[in-house]
Amino acid sequence: MFRDLVSYFKKMSVYQKLICALCIFLSVYNLLAATVVRINYWVHYPMNLLIAALVICLTSMEKREKLSPGFIFDGLVMVGAVVSIGYYMANYSEMLFRTTKPTQLDTLFGIICIAACLVITRKATGNGLFIVTVGFLIYGFFGQYLPKPFGHAGFKVSRLVRMIFGEVGIFGSPLTATATFVFLFCLFGAFLQNFAGGQFFIDLATGAAGKFRGGAAQGAVISSALFGTVSGSAIANVVTTGTFTIPLMKKTGYKDYFAGAVEAVASTGGQIMPPVMGATAFIMAEMTGIPYSEICKAAMIPAALFFFSVFIMIDMEAVKLGLKGLEPELIPDIKQIMKDKWPLLSPLVGIIIMLLVFKMSSSRTAVIAIVITILAPLIKRNIKITPTMVVDALADGARSCVGILASCTCAGIIIAVLAVTGLGVKLGSLLISLSGGYLIWLLFFTMVITIILGMGLPTPSAYIVCVSVVGQTLVEAGIPLMAAHLFIFYYAILSTVTPPVAMSAYTAAGIARSNPNKTGWQGLRLGLVAFIVPYMFVFGPALLMNGTALEVVRALCTSVIGVVCLGASMIGYLKNKINMFSRIIFLACALMLIDTTFLTDVVGIGIAAVMFFLSMRHKEASKATE
Repeated sequence: MFRDLVSYFKKMSVYQKLICALCIFLSVYNLLAATVVRINYWVHYPMNLLIAALVICLTSMEKREKLSPGFIFDGLVMVGAVVSIGYYMANYSEMLFRTTKPTQLDTLFGIICIAACLVITRKATGNGLFIVTVGFLIYGFFGQYLPKPFGHAGFKVSRLVRMIFGEVGIFGSPLTATATFVFLFCLFGAFLQNFAGGQFFIDLATGAAGKFRGGAAQGAVISSALFGTVSGSAIANVVTTGTFTIPLMKKTGYKDYFAGAVEAVASTGGQIMPPVMGATAFIMAEMTGIPYSEICKAAMIPAALFFFSVFIMIDMEAVKLGLKGLEPELIPDIKQIMKDKWPLLSPLVGIIIMLLVFKMSSSRTAVIAIVITILAPLIKRNIKITPTMVVDALADGARSCVGILASCTCAGIIIAVLAVTGLGVKLGSLLISLSGGYLIWLLFFTMVITIILGMGLPTPSAYIVCVSVVGQTLVEAGIPLMAAHLFIFYYAILSTVTPPVAMSAYTAAGIARSNPNKTGWQGLRLGLVAFIVPYMFVFGPALLMNGTALEVVRALCTSVIGVVCLGASMIGYLKNKINMFSRIIFLACALMLIDTTFLTDVVGIGIAAVMFFLSMRHKEASKATE
């Protein structure tokens, strides 16, 4: 058994061994910090960032020729990260008391740390957040030269650097949240995947939906929702479940771009699916002070509407194409799956009980979920676990989080600049001015800004950045705190499936071997309900379980009808093909049902009923003439 582990490491290069060792150390370190070892916060957070920086730089160096300019640059960045973060860890107690009067060394190492954070973020997540952060830094240092109302009074370089290089900025709330419970849930997802949980969810979903028309696509939605709720990345979810579901969808008759779009949208939507919600909901709980159990409860109906809408559109597409269910030999036996591997379901059940019933802390819940995942296979001997699988899980969990840790530093830089310069208030005033005092326009501009800022970013980072920029504006406009943050949360997630930078759609297109742009736009159509649902729960709080039982039921019923109308409009099919005029009418019905007033609900439902009746009559007339 351990010979396999030795052989496993022998196959690695020196860099791969170093990276793997650092990742395993980071995972074990965080597990110990969450359980038996008490570590000072201002050492714990920088330690996570330090290891992440080392892993990112070593990964980059491995791809370069030795002593090339790029190799030397990566080495210098790594040294800069070590010395600057190490300086903070060694001097944090004194630095906490000299916020307004930093020393020259504070400023020097602060500048080095800021530069290192920008570089590792660019290496880990691409140019998007890097460019945005550089823009904020330029504003912070040179904003005094801008005309009113956008300019500021100007600040000493030392003061601004100290604010960024500290507990308000780089080592502030974004890194705090990620280095505690987000990391642990990423680690939990890695253990679940490496211990056959991913394949278990795929088999379970395919077995449940395979016999229905469009079953391959519906199975993809279910499996992506199950795995996506514990995955902190839509892209990772696409790669994990899509390698099986996309070829299966193509085999049953779906077009390649449609199969890719289904997987991209379902994988993205997994992060709005309770109980875990991709771990970003725990950051929301940290930033708002709202208990996670309340966030989870509020997110249930919107998540259900999202996946119901995708199911409806898949079903309509299947009818339109004349598809049937999977061949019997391709449908796994659910009874046999549950008999053989039912323990793999216990971690998710455990999370629901721990969070919603016993109301445990997020970090403790994640640790216990990992323990359950490790112990579950011991119940059924037919689930084979090896030391190599444990090592892979520890390493993969850290690898999935190093990019988030890096990007959270840039989110911290943005927050620090907003706090010092007052830019957040100015942006809020600009949004309110552009909206003309109309809430619907304020929400629209917030949606656009959130999607743009979130493009290409990990969901936790996208959410933190967007909330920092526009969150307070929504709250000051009278939107409840929960609804405001969930509104931003939705669009931060949907940025990964929104062209022109639809990363999850492009990843799915690679697996489907389809046109990336076509896949992206099809994904946008399939996920359109997710773009509308946030407006629905802002104008109708009952969708967030905020109201009487009757109000909640009414909101749910009208929303379901609206989703069906939207599906008919997008796909162009309802029992039979419908013309463009009918599609426009169905779209109008869906939009009317966004408004929660009684009149718009009655008119929307009435017109939808008439259109459905006419569609049925048209179908009967078509059959009679055949």
